Amino acid sequence: RSTLFPYTTLFRSNPNEESEFSSKADKPEEIEMLAGKEFVVGIKSHPALFRIPMDDPRYYPYYDIAQKNKIPFLLHAAGSGQDFNSVAMSKDVLKRFPNLTLILAHFGGLDRSEEHTSEL
Repeated sequence: RSTLFPYTTLFRSNPNEESEFSSKADKPEEIEMLAGKEFVVGIKSHPALFRIPMDDPRYYPYYDIAQKNKIPFLLHAAGSGQDFNSVAMSKDVLKRFPNLTLILAHFGGLDRSEEHTSEL
């Protein structure tokens, strides 16, 4: 028997748009409502795909929601997206949100050295 763990995903529509989030579903109050549901176990985003660095202030309300609801925030952080995720950015996020459970999926990547990932 397997279990599916549903994460709610951020920036589903027009993620590269410079303006305010165009999707109602991405608004912090909507994510807050979902984060409070027992069937949602975390929040997920993909900084490199959406071209929004993981330490961008646009993420802050969502990190706060995850931290307050004690659910993990999963970021796809592959080595190919180094302009959008890094050890320094991760440290900055964790300094601002010290009780955040941050999952950096694929952070080791093909071109990340063990030295960099062990810094965290």
